[in-house]
Amino acid sequence: MASNQAQEEVIRTTEGILLVDAGPGTGKTYTITKRYISILDNDPEATPEDILLLTFSNNAADNMKRKVMSELTKRDPATLWDAKISTFHAFCKSILTTYTYKVPSLLGYGERLSPSFSILENDVGEHMFFSKVYNAFYERNKDVHREMVSIVGDNSDQVLRIIKQLLSKGIFPTRDDWFLDGRSHLEGDWESFCVRMRVENTCPMGKKGPTQARMLKRLKTRRANKIYLDASPTLLEGKNIPEGDIREAFHEDREKEISFIHDIYLFYIKRAIRAGMLPFDFLIMLVFLILHDDDDIRRSVAFDYVMVDEFQDTNEMQFMLTLLLMKSNNLCAVGDWKQGIYGFRYASIDNILEFQERIGRYKAQLNEGRTRIHFPVDVEAREFTINYRSTQTLLDTSFGSLYIEATNEDAVEAEALGEAITPLVAHREEGHLSDVRFYTADDNDAEVEMIIALIQDMMADDKVRIIDEGAEGGCLRPIRYEDIAVLSRTRDFGLRLQGRAAHYGVPVVFEGGTEIFNSE
Repeated sequence: MASNQAQEEVIRTTEGILLVDAGPGTGKTYTITKRYISILDNDPEATPEDILLLTFSNNAADNMKRKVMSELTKRDPATLWDAKISTFHAFCKSILTTYTYKVPSLLGYGERLSPSFSILENDVGEHMFFSKVYNAFYERNKDVHREMVSIVGDNSDQVLRIIKQLLSKGIFPTRDDWFLDGRSHLEGDWESFCVRMRVENTCPMGKKGPTQARMLKRLKTRRANKIYLDASPTLLEGKNIPEGDIREAFHEDREKEISFIHDIYLFYIKRAIRAGMLPFDFLIMLVFLILHDDDDIRRSVAFDYVMVDEFQDTNEMQFMLTLLLMKSNNLCAVGDWKQGIYGFRYASIDNILEFQERIGRYKAQLNEGRTRIHFPVDVEAREFTINYRSTQTLLDTSFGSLYIEATNEDAVEAEALGEAITPLVAHREEGHLSDVRFYTADDNDAEVEMIIALIQDMMADDKVRIIDEGAEGGCLRPIRYEDIAVLSRTRDFGLRLQGRAAHYGVPVVFEGGTEIFNSE
């Protein structure tokens, strides 16, 4: 495949800080791979050891490494296989394993980490471990934090969510206080809060007039979950929350809450280090702290060229870590904020939407005390708009769906949406072979029956053919069950479909296992 103009510009631009907005199917993996090769071809002194390429799945890292190796057949394959093409977590594990001796000196933690530490690789394991840690903390601190442990009760998962959110933002406890300006983030800034609050507390216009503000909806949900029980019932009667009430709540003394979170957060970190059982987030935190603390180590592990794939999946701490891994202003960040689906894991699409502002702010934060980021952080933006995966029919349908109200009360701001998103243009010309249809059902059971019937109809229709692109000339062949995918929003619906399909003799499997549904 020949590179298009936008791709070629990114491939050939191997100096400076690039932010690439690459929509789905626009060839970002292809471009990153070609850019990697371009660096080696154009810099006679560059080796794979000078380039760091980070992504978010082992499969993506292995895929890109294989593509690089296949392109650079003249080079030593053994050297290429050792290239730093890795996930964030695997890369941080390799660094932490080398420098575990630095851990006791970090932030006054005083705990030694075994070089043979293990990783809590899934949410279930982390929640079980934290539950035990919280129980131990409770026994030791139930008198010190009597009111807070009473409020939390046995719902330690809520506390873990707060800790993980703080971690993602680079807010860590020290032995006596908070890392850098962490306390100021917890106390908040009224003027900055007002900017966000006035957006969240504004009543959006629905088809029948103003509707409830998001802030009020969230307050009602939390009150129903027995949080904010002291909220006045009259507070919930309007369309939004009076600003006077918000101001009063914001300026309430939160020292008890901050102290409680500090102590359980610190207790959790120390217990995890002592046990040699680290959640994924702690890997990145400890490496970030080591590089922030030790200039010699930071310089020894930094790279001349840094590329980050799927940048919309990064959180704020990973963005700052990326800066610490750069020897100079040479970064290529590729992503698509519209594909940011990991907010529940505290990824921040604002790392892309506010890239220029954030990179400047993070540089200032990281340079507190002494200079760590010595290079300028001016950004060049690029955009990929040619899609190589789908037909124009599918792309137009997808783009048009953005303008559909999710509920009867919603009102889509079409002008703002049009300014924010550039429609993709299909490179393929088989638009006449694409078909989009909409079906509705009365309830979940009827929907399951309808889907199975549609599958059976397709399998029985001799006119339905699949283009086998793997065959020479893209020949047509009969449809097979494995050609059909059913995407389900919930795990329960997927299981119901699988069970009912078995009754009709229709083979349905969860591709990749039920882990994708975050199952028990």
